[in-house]
Order: sequence, then C-alpha cells, then structure tokens
Amino acid sequence: MKNNLAVIIVDMQPAYVKNIFMLKRRKIIKNIKQVLKYSVEQELPIMIFEDKDQLKEGETLNSLKSIAEKSKNYIPIIPKKYADGFKNTSAKRELDYRGIDNLFLTGITKSVCAFKTAKGGFSKGFGIITSKDVIADPFIFNILRLLGNDAIKKADNWYKNNAICLSNWKDIKKYHFPIKQYNSKPNQ
Repeated sequence: MKNNLAVIIVDMQPAYVKNIFMLKRRKIIKNIKQVLKYSVEQELPIMIFEDKDQLKEGETLNSLKSIAEKSKNYIPIIPKKYADGFKNTSAKRELDYRGIDNLFLTGITKSVCAFKTAKGGFSKGFGIITSKDVIADPFIFNILRLLGNDAIKKADNWYKNNAICLSNWKDIKKYHFPIKQYNSKPNQ
C-alpha cells in the first residue's frame, strides 16, 4: 500500500513569518501545528522547504519543526535557492521514493514561494491540495490583491484552476490512503 499524501511546509522562517498580519500569523501557525500533529499521528510524510538566503534570520519555526521531526516519515529539510522548492533540489526524488501523488501545501508566501513550489510540484506530476487556513501572504500582498495586482491575481487563479482548495485543513482526511513507513533513503 502507498500513502499518497505528503504535507509540505514552505518558508515558515522568521524573515517571512514576521510579514504576516499578527492575527493571521497566529492562526496560520496554530493550524499548521494541528496539521503536523495529525500528520505525525497518521504517519504522513512531512517535507519542509527553507529559503537558503533567509537562514541568517532563522530556520523554520522551532514550534513547527519540532512537531514535524516526530514523524516516522519525516523528510529532512530541503534547502532551496529558488522560489520553487522543486527546482534543483531532491524533493521530487524523495517524494517519488515514498509513492507520493499529492501534496498538502502549507506556509508562506501564498503568491510567491508557496505558489512557485505548488506550480513546480504540479509540473512534476503531483496533485496540489491546500487550505486557506494554512497558507498566507504578507499583509501588503492583500492590499495589492484588492488593488488588482496581476501577479497576485495570476497566483489566485492558478490555485483555483489547478489545486484542490479546501475551506478547512481537516478535510485532508479525504485525500490519503493507508500508511507504509520508509526507513531508508531513496537511491541517489
């Protein structure tokens, strides 16, 4: 049997998190923690992408990373140089090895790095699932959205047309199958 869903965390690092409106930030972090706890319980693979250029300001929030690391199917952090977490990284190989078909995307920024990673994963054959309560843009992006910014509209439309957008993260329960644990690394 294969588990066809992995949870992906994108750029939940201090340099980015601080740009999310405080109330939204608290809600997103709380919900991602819940997703991770559920994922650990269900033994879903968890993959974290970190922006290499922002490591000087801090790694993925410890409150998230410490939960993710409890997973039997935790995939070590994937450092990324580009907005797309799949570009020039081992992400696809790691996910293919585990038989993953679908990615539950969490993190920030919804309209840049999370968006580019979603598109990158989609172009590599993965289904993309996300929820408005686990993904966010910086406050300024929301103003740009209201002003009709084309790049933000493009990202919003891409999610609508290519991803499954849930209204509540708890609906991920509909998108995974029984679990198989993987104890070794994929072939290099």
